[in-house]
Amino acid sequence: MAYSPAGPVLAKLEYIISRPPLATLVVGSSILILLALIQWLSSYFPWCAQAKFVVPFIPPFFITRTAKAINIRKAEHNFIRDAVPYVFVAYPAAMTQKALQEVKPAMVSDSAAYHLETSLEQILQEHPLSAHYFMNPQQAEEVLEHLMVGAQSGQCRISGFQVTLKGADGQPKRYLLNSMLKRQGKGFKWQATLMLYHAWDASKQPE
Repeated sequence: MAYSPAGPVLAKLEYIISRPPLATLVVGSSILILLALIQWLSSYFPWCAQAKFVVPFIPPFFITRTAKAINIRKAEHNFIRDAVPYVFVAYPAAMTQKALQEVKPAMVSDSAAYHLETSLEQILQEHPLSAHYFMNPQQAEEVLEHLMVGAQSGQCRISGFQVTLKGADGQPKRYLLNSMLKRQGKGFKWQATLMLYHAWDASKQPE
């Protein structure tokens, strides 16, 4: 499965956490350095000496917080990786059509390369439902417009929406799209699944 690389700070923390001896060394060293800094500051500002009681909790807080984020992301990666349909997850800046038009996928299933007939690296650099994937480019906008119908309720959802992608040979490939856009924490999460039309009940209509 492909996914966008983490930022430099998070990538470094992930590297540290994935190596227990290094994580132990970093936490212990951080505590000693912070205690030394507080001792030096307390010679100028005596009230700073009280902060030494908080120091042992600071490095573990950041380590455990990062570890939680990593575990959640890895669990989601493992769930999506082997999906037969094309599955993607993206994190738009807002619950608006403009934000959806500008976002890039954070992760996609390995099968994306087969369905979109291009490399995973290229897919991560483009909009997850880029217009050039469709036989009719305008359908990409129709999907987003349909998805945004429930924006005021704080959760947008479409199910069984019929779309036609363009194969490398120019032949149409019919899919059914299920997608959800919702608030998650302080941000937003957009996830969608495209399954080949023949694998579904042809009588199913969009909801």
